Amino acid sequence: WKLAKDLNEGDYIIIASNIKPNLENPKIEWWKNLDKENTFVSIKGQERRLKEVKDFSQIDGIKHAKLKSNVARAKFIKPIFNIAPKFAEFIGLMYSDGYIGFDEVSITGENKELLNYYRSFFKDLFGFTDERITVKYGRQGKTVVYSTILAELLTKGFGLPRNKKPKDAKLPSWLFKCNQETIASFIKGYYYGDGSQAW
Repeated sequence: WKLAKDLNEGDYIIIASNIKPNLENPKIEWWKNLDKENTFVSIKGQERRLKEVKDFSQIDGIKHAKLKSNVARAKFIKPIFNIAPKFAEFIGLMYSDGYIGFDEVSITGENKELLNYYRSFFKDLFGFTDERITVKYGRQGKTVVYSTILAELLTKGFGLPRNKKPKDAKLPSWLFKCNQETIASFIKGYYYGDGSQAW
């Protein structure tokens, strides 16, 4: 990537004028990249380690715990099996104003309405309750959840960058295999964070 201010007269800009998007979104086998020993899943109310699972489509909850004493306290989140537009919008937000640490996943912003809107992604996509979502308003505002398994899922399962993102952070390859609606939703999410509009 190159900033517009760094372009010089005579430089060339390549624009993709006709890319045919896929009709179906790809299936991401996120479980292949997670820690199978310390990731626990729920299948019809039964808890087991990821390494013991044969039919991954039956998973209805995932959590992470390295210490035996933390297994019972760790909370499940919903897994992502289908790349839907709302998930792509969330990914766009994460690339623009998101942060993923060891156990923190947050989206920053100053707009109170948008910070409240960001709650819906954590609730609808991953099943977080309001009690587990913190919204901080002001100049350093953010909507944040603390969840090791969500950080693991997004980074290892879906290829998002962890900690401080480089300016030339690469997008996950699966995004380029999505359908037009999903790609548009990703751009929409990114625009919420780093876009601007003048009248």
